[in-house]
Amino acid sequence: MIPLFAAVAALALLPAHPTPGQRGAPLHIGRAVSPLAALNRKQRRHHLQPSGTPYPTAHPATNLEPTECAGVTEEHAFEQYFFDEATRAALLDLLLARHSRPLLLCAPSLAVEAEARGAPYLLLDRDERFGFLRGFRPFDLERPEPETAADFAFDCVLCDPPFSNFELARLREVLNTLGAAAAPLYLCYNARREGALVDAFAGSGRELVRMAGGPLGYTSVKASTQQHIFLYGPPWPSVGVPS
Repeated sequence: MIPLFAAVAALALLPAHPTPGQRGAPLHIGRAVSPLAALNRKQRRHHLQPSGTPYPTAHPATNLEPTECAGVTEEHAFEQYFFDEATRAALLDLLLARHSRPLLLCAPSLAVEAEARGAPYLLLDRDERFGFLRGFRPFDLERPEPETAADFAFDCVLCDPPFSNFELARLREVLNTLGAAAAPLYLCYNARREGALVDAFAGSGRELVRMAGGPLGYTSVKASTQQHIFLYGPPWPSVGVPS
């Protein structure tokens, strides 16, 4: 297990994210496939509308093609984006430097890294294609069930939530449902919405600050977007918080 400051330093040293195809672009895992259109919640539930209702216009979530992790292709329609290899390694190093049994919420690519290392973890995610992972359990953010994680004594939570289609206030409720209200929380989030993040967890007894280190890397998120996505977590004295 490495010191926490070393794990954070690894995040700080993550390379910039040029456009794929350029020299030094992030490594794509496996082959790329045709991009999917991103649909909002109303569009995904179009089949519930009366017959003859016009189908809402779909807009691409990214101009990059979905990539694969462990043979599973990203579903951009559900805001599923995988961490790149360097970010997966740095995040898991950071977690395991202070914790031993992380609960990974909506972070299947990080679970793949934990599985490869033989580290204890629990993955809660909607995507049952990751059912081959020993720590996977199907989980729906819209209908959380408290017993899903009841028999796993997790000591922290890392969540990479869908930014557009799931409100932070509801995410806080999900964490409470899972019995994670007091667990240290690490949240991957867009720094341009930092104020909303702070407000959503105000009065919860936990403080979330932007942790030291560079932006997080994803295999198929535009560089202009990636530069704003950071890890937020507890204000550990040994980590430090950028001003």
